[in-house]
Amino acid sequence: MDEALNDDSQALELLPSQPGQHPSWMPRRDAAAHGAAAVVRTSGSTGTPKETLLPADALRASAAMTAQALGGHGQWLLTLQPSYVAGLAVLTRSLVAGTAPVPLLERTTDPSAFVSAAGRLTAERRFVSWFPPSSSGSSRRQTPSGG
Repeated sequence: MDEALNDDSQALELLPSQPGQHPSWMPRRDAAAHGAAAVVRTSGSTGTPKETLLPADALRASAAMTAQALGGHGQWLLTLQPSYVAGLAVLTRSLVAGTAPVPLLERTTDPSAFVSAAGRLTAERRFVSWFPPSSSGSSRRQTPSGG
């Protein structure tokens, strides 16, 4: 991915990882010809996945604005597949910061897995972007009425 951020002739399509494996990618010279550094598939509101071409300038600008909002760059815990826009943003933030993200792409709601992965972060500034699964009852908190 680092090459795609710094070389206009490179573009990658990030693919979802299979259980027990790291995410993978494939080169997309056709997308590079259209100014993209990365291709992600997103369904938007239709449910039908579409290719989204993301230029390197946009990815770097997003990382810079996030760093500005958070008070600086840092190392990220990658809890979202980089084949999704949000996961790609986390990956890009670490790369722009010159750090290696720590992946936690399985068992993201397991407290011991989370603590173990977070313990592998080594940079002075450490961040996580985490979205609990909306279908998991354990990720929702019920508030009693009147309290």
